[in-house]
Amino acid sequence: MSCCKFGADNDIIFNSRKSVCFKVGRDWSKCSHNMLLGSLELEWVSDLKYLGIVFKTGPCLKVDVSYIKRKFYISCNSVLSHCKSDDDIIKLAVVKSYCLLLLTYCLGALSLTRHCVQDLGVCWNDCFRHIFRYNRYESVKDLQFFCNELPLKLLYDLAKWKFLFYTSHVPVPFRILFILQNHAMSDLTKKYGHATS
Repeated sequence: MSCCKFGADNDIIFNSRKSVCFKVGRDWSKCSHNMLLGSLELEWVSDLKYLGIVFKTGPCLKVDVSYIKRKFYISCNSVLSHCKSDDDIIKLAVVKSYCLLLLTYCLGALSLTRHCVQDLGVCWNDCFRHIFRYNRYESVKDLQFFCNELPLKLLYDLAKWKFLFYTSHVPVPFRILFILQNHAMSDLTKKYGHATS
């Protein structure tokens, strides 16, 4: 049974203008046949935006963090422009409430490279530099510590642990989550040591 026939039988309408084809894996660069949705041809794309995250085609699934960074900087600049005369701690609380979510959205479910996590960490550090008037070359680690805030690298690891905890309670039919969980758990165990409950 084709997708279109199934959709027609179940009152589901597929929008071919919003549907695309996207390749990831070993043979991602090979030329592919045209894909049809009903009688309409679907476009092959190299970038795919899904739930606010931009994925890139390649031998493995990659996340384009430049889109996330751009949204974060726009949001921070907008928020901070409206509270110029406020106390620095108030500015940080407002940025944390409204902007940090853009950097950490579904972070635990994504497998980011070290470089991507560093890029996102620079954004978070730049926010501290802007609020507390630090120069670009000055470290904000101590400032984050005294503000009781984690660096983004640790926020990423914490989000990963939370994601693994919640996926461990998913029923067995969702086997792919368990495979991903075991791989990510071994990475975190190598980094922080074995955690026992």
